[in-house]
Amino acid sequence: MESILSFFKIEERGSTLKTELLAGLTTFLAMAYILPVNSSMLGQTGMPVAGVFFATVMASMIAAIIMGWVANYPVALAPGMGINAFFTYTVVFAYGLSWEAALGAVLISGILFLILSISGLRKMIIDAIPRGLKFAVGAGIGFFITFIGLTNMGVIVGDPATYVALGDLTEPAVLLGLFGLILVVILYAAGNRFALIISIITTAVIGLILAQMGVSNMPSMAGSQEGLFEGASETFLAAFRGLGELFSLPQAAFIIFTFLFVDFFDTAGTLIAVGDRAGLMDDNGELKDGNKALLTVN
Repeated sequence: MESILSFFKIEERGSTLKTELLAGLTTFLAMAYILPVNSSMLGQTGMPVAGVFFATVMASMIAAIIMGWVANYPVALAPGMGINAFFTYTVVFAYGLSWEAALGAVLISGILFLILSISGLRKMIIDAIPRGLKFAVGAGIGFFITFIGLTNMGVIVGDPATYVALGDLTEPAVLLGLFGLILVVILYAAGNRFALIISIITTAVIGLILAQMGVSNMPSMAGSQEGLFEGASETFLAAFRGLGELFSLPQAAFIIFTFLFVDFFDTAGTLIAVGDRAGLMDDNGELKDGNKALLTVN
């Protein structure tokens, strides 16, 4: 037990093992939505849904373990919202690339990302950004994720005239989502440490009960009949198969740069915002031992 506390600097950072376990559970529940959402979104491109689900699980698990074990940062990692939307709706649907070619662009941007991290150029760029702008990036990412959440809830819908509009607030699924959102705000404002966990579990249970009562668009325990490993072989090394098609497109450089740009500032903003709250920033507003964390994010 002492070795765990010492290795992860739990007491040194003013925390306890109980707090870390609770934080890990809360983070898992808050992030688990990415598994079905990412699989469903990328599945629209023709990728095997089960294969994407498996890849999302493995990428999240391995990245989170490396972040904790190597970088020693209390940060969990998973595929981010926003970049998967660009992958699906812009690269595949708008530009007409196959999902294999789109994966090729992700691969190239990842290699460039790694080079920036290893060379130290990435940390130099982040450290050069003014402190206020660093937190603005984190806030912007938070607002973007909130927008995506409200869209998935149905509170915000697309509109040809105004681009966005208020959804149907009489729809049971929308009301359930708003209930969960309001509940977590109330509990958090009241100082309840379990606000997020209670809200997630309560909303899920109510949704399942309403589904049994026949209310439409409610959560269901029924899942896909595909096996977890079905489709995994189709996605394995698919990025290399799509490189030829990718570089035959004039917009290839733009697509790769966009993946790199979004990934760069998304991860930097998130790390800085979380690091500040966790006490991982030094007096100069820079991440302590940030190189390992930034390299792990890659």
